[in-house]
Amino acid sequence: MKILLKKNELFMVPLKDLVVFPRMVVPFFVGRRRSVASVEAASRLGKPLFLVTQNKGGVEDPGEKDVHGAGTIARILQMMKLADGKIRLLVEGTERAVIQSCTQSAEALRVVVSPIREAREVTPRLSALMRTALAQFTRYNEISRKVPPETVSAVESAETPDALVDLIAGNLPLKVESKLELLAVQDSALRLERCAAVVAAEIEVLSLEQEITNKVRRKLEKSQKDYFLNEQMKEIQKELGARARIPQARGSWRRSSRPRDCPPRWPRRAKRSSSAWPGCSPCRRSRLFFAPTSSGSATFPGPRQPRMTGTSPTPATSWTRITTT
Repeated sequence: MKILLKKNELFMVPLKDLVVFPRMVVPFFVGRRRSVASVEAASRLGKPLFLVTQNKGGVEDPGEKDVHGAGTIARILQMMKLADGKIRLLVEGTERAVIQSCTQSAEALRVVVSPIREAREVTPRLSALMRTALAQFTRYNEISRKVPPETVSAVESAETPDALVDLIAGNLPLKVESKLELLAVQDSALRLERCAAVVAAEIEVLSLEQEITNKVRRKLEKSQKDYFLNEQMKEIQKELGARARIPQARGSWRRSSRPRDCPPRWPRRAKRSSSAWPGCSPCRRSRLFFAPTSSGSATFPGPRQPRMTGTSPTPATSWTRITTT
């Protein structure tokens, strides 16, 4: 069945949570029955589409009352029919328009639209507003650093007020309500003012978000630093505890009663032995530990005595040398 379109009558495709601006190239999927029929009919007739955002994304079969009053006329760049019946579209927005009337049928959605005229002459007031909006966009890009370089170049090279607003609003992650407001405003000066105000509000929110993120990061870094220092202190205390065993033994020996025949070189040997690292395998130091005699009193190393033969008495003192590594 051949469809005859009136003047300024286009096939409409409602969109969920997506706002298309002029000068934007957007890919999306079409899966609802009447939307698929509208795309196929427009492609068959070589006509552009009218893309409009739904008021509520939960409505599956939207009508004229379920969509926003302003939308974008877009030409089809690519269309691919998928196996499940959906269509993958690549479109480019050309101009803004408002809905005048809607024709609903079982096959496709058709609307009569009225294009919105753009300001061609740049007055001094419009030039000043363009500089303000561009300055806000530049500041936003300096803070976020998420805008692609080609988008920055396109925004900086915009020559008309409406082109500047379309490029800024279409490429920044603004709320859907803010985008719809900028899309529907027809006066170019008012569009620039609203665009600058919306971007300034986004800059304030982004600055607060970064400030909160930096505070959280500093707290995490401090917690990690404290944990690292605590672990270091534990390891240091373990090492100091191992080294403190010999000085404690030496101190208890000094406090104990020492026989007169104790050789004076034993404290020097204990001090030299305590200065060596216990786990150093290349430096295998001998440590001297002294075992008590059968009488219970401590014995200490002394000069080696000659072996006694015959009926000579046994030396009065004896000592034991235990070598540990």
